[in-house]
Amino acid sequence: MFLRTLVIALAQLVAVGFVGPAHAQEASDAPGRRGGRGAAPPSVAEQDAPAVRCFDIRQSNPTKIADIVGQLYGRGRVVDVPSTGKLVFMGTPAEIAQVEALLKEIDLPDQVNAEPTLVITPVKHRPAGEVLDQLQKTIGGDSLLRISADESRGCIIALGRSSARMAAMHSILKEIDTPAARVSMEFVYFQADLNPAEEKSVIPADLQEVAGELSRFGEIRLLGRLFADSVDGGRFRVEGRIHQHVTAKVQGDVENAEEGQPVLLRFQARANVESFYRTDAGGQQSLSGSFEIETRLTMNSGEYYVVGGSPAGLAEGQSIILVVQVRR
Repeated sequence: MFLRTLVIALAQLVAVGFVGPAHAQEASDAPGRRGGRGAAPPSVAEQDAPAVRCFDIRQSNPTKIADIVGQLYGRGRVVDVPSTGKLVFMGTPAEIAQVEALLKEIDLPDQVNAEPTLVITPVKHRPAGEVLDQLQKTIGGDSLLRISADESRGCIIALGRSSARMAAMHSILKEIDTPAARVSMEFVYFQADLNPAEEKSVIPADLQEVAGELSRFGEIRLLGRLFADSVDGGRFRVEGRIHQHVTAKVQGDVENAEEGQPVLLRFQARANVESFYRTDAGGQQSLSGSFEIETRLTMNSGEYYVVGGSPAGLAEGQSIILVVQVRR
């Protein structure tokens, strides 16, 4: 009787469009395929080929378990056989391994007189893995509530046998899943020259105060500005040609941007300087230099910070100075 029931279950699964197990067996016996001498390693397609697995449901209701698995992978890919306590699933080897791990979590005797309830909650503002870490630190997990994260779909999967525990989890999840604090960053490259030029450089009004502070290093010229925007815990990268002879790149991480706290920034900045001049013989000679710094700053919003300087100019007495500002 069980054999007949299982054959019917397999027929139902094959009908949804997967390759049946007989086809998989034929493929494995074909010349040049795995299983024979000199067989080629399995291709990606072979590794992802659908297969059928029959599981024993020992403690729970197979129909209830099939409903839970069906919510995650599609109800047409799972068949329950209550008369024999079996569950038949069709999927890739990776999916079969996931179902096997899931059954270890949910095939348990009923507790607190409640059937297990599966709830899938989308995460809107934060990575699912980050939200899961916070939930586990706050409420943990036990046989009454098991939580996991599906990072590819951006959701939290909760399987609970206690409505009170489930409600508490959702309340905490709402507090965690809030928009991350944003921060705007400005990276300003100046050139300081100990040999003043006849033509004075024009400094924008918002940079005149900081340029005045830097004037002790020589005559200050603005080379260019780079802007970036990121969130608390996010990464950023910005690059471009900021001057006729200067290209610059800045990349890093916003380690903290929470309201009421200083902004914690870690970054690497680099500027490459290159130009040409005519030689006495009428040819061209190139001049090049670079400025590079890696640092970690604790900054208040709206204030300019002088990060560093380097004699990377095109002539003696010239140097590059980097100034950074963050704003919430």
